[in-house]
Amino acid sequence: MSDHPVSDAGAPALRVRFEEAIPVVEIPASLAFEELRALVRSTLPAHLPDINGRASRLDIGDRTLQLFDLRRLIHLLRDEFSVDVTGLYVRPEVIHRYAERELKLKLFPIDASAPVHEEPLTDEVEAALAEPEPEEEQDAPAAPALPSDLTASDLDEDDLELPAPTPVSEVVDPAALDELACEAPRRTAPDQGSRTLTIHRTLRSGAVVRFDGDVIVFGDVNPGANVIATGKVVVLGALKGMAHAGALGDEDMTILAFDFRPTQVRIGRKIAIPPKSHKSVPELVVVRDDEIVIEPYTGRYR
Repeated sequence: MSDHPVSDAGAPALRVRFEEAIPVVEIPASLAFEELRALVRSTLPAHLPDINGRASRLDIGDRTLQLFDLRRLIHLLRDEFSVDVTGLYVRPEVIHRYAERELKLKLFPIDASAPVHEEPLTDEVEAALAEPEPEEEQDAPAAPALPSDLTASDLDEDDLELPAPTPVSEVVDPAALDELACEAPRRTAPDQGSRTLTIHRTLRSGAVVRFDGDVIVFGDVNPGANVIATGKVVVLGALKGMAHAGALGDEDMTILAFDFRPTQVRIGRKIAIPPKSHKSVPELVVVRDDEIVIEPYTGRYR
């Protein structure tokens, strides 16, 4: 089969739309996987400047949900085109058919508008509910002590998430991931001094690093990965995901990246989405005159 674009106007087409600046790749439902793979290879390169390395979503429309083919498609987009898929648009009836096929059971949806039958409470239960519960002071569990100048090379990969994020499903909605990233790290003590977390690896899509102090990444931060620090963020590589410095509200913090093309940057409570233009020079993000400013790094760190 030819990998060249099909010129027939009525032929299935691959399209890219945008939902709140998030690229959504729409694939036709009528093609078998091998035909779909050829279509992706022939037509997706024209859309890559618009996607610009950002975490994307996939819209399979009415296509039958086949997990094996879906995984192969996601790997194709990531490995050949550097497009990280972190969300999936799918019709409810498609999910219903997939669940029935996997469970080998007929599923009957519950009518949400139907009234719920409640058994009346017995006298004993009502009396128990009426009694006030004794107040008990419970100390919140202490956050684990983090040594100064912690080096991530000594940690397992799962230990990079500090604290561990809420488990997410196999296909993650970027909106939910972004909401998760907004949870600031907890400061354990005001006089604990400066802390630094150094990470000697690339952070892949879905990785979330939270740290009370400065974070230095000796590698890339891929689209879909998030770095949240109460101090500064330094990426000695390509910043293509989200970075949040001063996560507890300190707008004197900064973000520095050697290859600067993030999906979003945050300092304190301020948020900025950088322009698509890409310059292969180190850039520094600061707050100046109550606005986020992105400027070339000249060797002087504020």
